[in-house]
Amino acid sequence: MRLCSGHTAEAKHNCGGGKHRIPRKIAYVFTVYLAGMACFTLCRLILLWRNFSLLDFGVDNSARWIWEALLMGLRFDNVVSAYLLALPLLLLLVGQLVPRCYKALAHTAKWWITFTYSIAIMMCVGDIPFFEQFRIRLNAVMFNYVDGDMGFVVRMVGGEWQYILFSLAAIAVAGLFILANLRLARRWAINQADATPRRTTVILIILCLLTPLSIRGRLSRKSPIRVGTAYISNNAFINQLGLNPIFTLMRSSLDMNGTQFEVHESGRARAFAAWELGRDTDFGRHTEAHPSPFNNVVVMLMESNTADRLRSEGSDEGLSPNLDTLVTQGLYFRNAYSTGIHTYNGVYSTLTSFPSYLDKHTMKASIIPSLHTIPEQMMQQGVNTLFFTTHDAQFDNMSGFALGNGIQQVISEPDYDKDEVVSTLGVPDHVMYDKALEMFDSKHAAGQPFCAVMLSSSNHPPYNIPHGIDFKPRSNEVSKQVAEYADWAMRRFLDKASTRDWFDSTLFIITGDHGKAIDNDYAISLSYNHIPILFYSPANISPEVRDDMASQMDIMPTAADMLGLEFTNRSFGIDLLNETRRIVPFSTDHEVAAIDSDWLYVRSYSSGMEYLYDLNATSEDRYRNVAESNGDVVKRMHEYSVSMMQAAWDIHHNYTSSLDLNTKH
Repeated sequence: MRLCSGHTAEAKHNCGGGKHRIPRKIAYVFTVYLAGMACFTLCRLILLWRNFSLLDFGVDNSARWIWEALLMGLRFDNVVSAYLLALPLLLLLVGQLVPRCYKALAHTAKWWITFTYSIAIMMCVGDIPFFEQFRIRLNAVMFNYVDGDMGFVVRMVGGEWQYILFSLAAIAVAGLFILANLRLARRWAINQADATPRRTTVILIILCLLTPLSIRGRLSRKSPIRVGTAYISNNAFINQLGLNPIFTLMRSSLDMNGTQFEVHESGRARAFAAWELGRDTDFGRHTEAHPSPFNNVVVMLMESNTADRLRSEGSDEGLSPNLDTLVTQGLYFRNAYSTGIHTYNGVYSTLTSFPSYLDKHTMKASIIPSLHTIPEQMMQQGVNTLFFTTHDAQFDNMSGFALGNGIQQVISEPDYDKDEVVSTLGVPDHVMYDKALEMFDSKHAAGQPFCAVMLSSSNHPPYNIPHGIDFKPRSNEVSKQVAEYADWAMRRFLDKASTRDWFDSTLFIITGDHGKAIDNDYAISLSYNHIPILFYSPANISPEVRDDMASQMDIMPTAADMLGLEFTNRSFGIDLLNETRRIVPFSTDHEVAAIDSDWLYVRSYSSGMEYLYDLNATSEDRYRNVAESNGDVVKRMHEYSVSMMQAAWDIHHNYTSSLDLNTKH
């Protein structure tokens, strides 16, 4: 394709004329875009070449996954390029519309590109040794070094010849780009206005309109491209390879303010948690393998599944008749609570057995921590680990976080037939369950044990009752009809599973991601955290209702023990069959709470108020705040709740903060 034709200098400088295909400003921007993409790709290929041996430290290391990671890298590179070119495109467009300002605006655009691209290229080159040191892409952790001791950084770089070489290479490559960019600007004479600017203006308008879409990186309405989007496999290096270090740096910088969580003194919190949970110096508790009738475990994480709608809790709505029946047929913990009030809280705490932290969204962080989860330990022992959701797995960064914490395969909206997708929440619950049955059959036929977490979504707005199925609601309100449907779909799944050969050797755990705010009874709506936890296996579990305190965090440790696996529990969950939980800590967006068999404690961080409720009181006295007259109870409940959350946060965040252990300490 000829970018410019003609034999005279004037013709070469007037590429916006009618006989030329591409206006010179567009040719300049397009050439810069390609040069930048080439530099980003080259750095990624060098990273791959230098660290090729890392592919052996995990599965999914075939050529197919490498190509997918490289293609994913182009997506992230395109997002970064869109950020860098957004302002120059806008400046050039304004210059076209206001000719008297054109030269100054074009000059600014040229130097903006020169500066930002040279910095970006230097960072991409510097990302290679950064990754080789920390095994993560460039991120805001680097600012901790700059803020803390810039002299230390200089000494660290200057003391390692490879760092010196990379520093020189970064400067050299950036210098070459600067020279090339300035030459391109002169060649295309972008400081000169076009004689016929209409075509240039139209193209610039189109590019300016497309830039926000490129910055978003995804066409999905739910969320833009995230770090977790690059997590496409079970190989840590493959997942990191697709990222662009400029993207990870920008995202982690935005998240930087969200890394602070100080509700208690860290050392005291960890000591208390270790003592309370019986952990060793490495915050671990080891369990030896032992005989078990179970090979598989299936966790049914049902959306908004509050225990307060069960008949056994006094509800007469009849919205969960199937679960009402099942709780009389398995091991049921009636005093069980979710760690938070959002789905991301439920997914995070179920997978990791860690608590929630007020309004912190731990799965959306730019750096996905590996928390040595029990699913990861199951995977290492040959158990296939799966996570099912009905909708886009990038929502809440579920896929990226799950794949980074022991889940081998995520099944989400693209894995279902397009005709079955009925809403923004993807497919109805029963479609997800049918897909799970197919996969469980396949795993069993291959002789592979499995651990699956299935997150349903139908009992969440926007409500959608599927048609053409055997479900007949009794309620008139759609919000209650979907609760009935979710209960029906759950029982339908279990009935179908009961016909499979793997049914008797499978432990089913029916619970909720969180509850539902039915009543505003206390300072918080307790029904929002009150969830059922039912361990179900007709062939192996005798019916029993326990009043023991239980947390969502306890699901995986208990399941691992029931499967007879050897594992080390480094989480904040306990084995409910062999340990006792005194208190259950949980939170809402602004309140830390704790509950035991006698008291409910709430501390509001928005108002500074503390509340204590006597659960043994009757009538209205049950809902009176008795904190002032029970200071010892308030102190005990507060110490427990904030110690667990602070200690857990410090361990969660340790993946980031401990990156300097080999250097600063």
